[in-house]
Amino acid sequence: MSRWAAVFMVLVAVGCVHTYELESRTADALSLKLSRQTTFYVGIPDNGRFGSRVYSGSGDMTAQAIVAALSGHVRTVRTASSPASIEETLAAARIVSASYIVQPTILHWEDRATEWSGIRDRMTIRLQLIRTSDGEVLNSTIISGKSRWATFGGDHPQDLLPEPLSRYVVGLF
Repeated sequence: MSRWAAVFMVLVAVGCVHTYELESRTADALSLKLSRQTTFYVGIPDNGRFGSRVYSGSGDMTAQAIVAALSGHVRTVRTASSPASIEETLAAARIVSASYIVQPTILHWEDRATEWSGIRDRMTIRLQLIRTSDGEVLNSTIISGKSRWATFGGDHPQDLLPEPLSRYVVGLF
């Protein structure tokens, strides 16, 4: 095999995977170990946007991805019905006796036609883990992802959520 063919194959292989990054913004990153008896309330973020374009439904999809990641570890996960302030989310979580809130914020949401433009889909979300009893933010983590470069269509920013959310949740337990 020629050197150029080998370089091409490496570039294609690298372009065929999604990439993710988790960055904790708190000093004692994910050192909290929760039990399966813990109950969660998941807030719904405002829809993501890129420039002037708003991606309708992206807030709901983000919340549902968080619920799915948590559901494999705890018995009770409730979700908000609509985006709300932290104060409103805390009040709602207290009503349902949730132990913790996961409050997501979509920082970046970019859905591109990667298959013909070569521009990757991207998403960045911030997750705040908040103790419901006193409203203390225990952890703040930034999760970002980029879609694969070599795609045949069908990838979207929400497809980038399950893997890093799973890693984040595993770190909590």
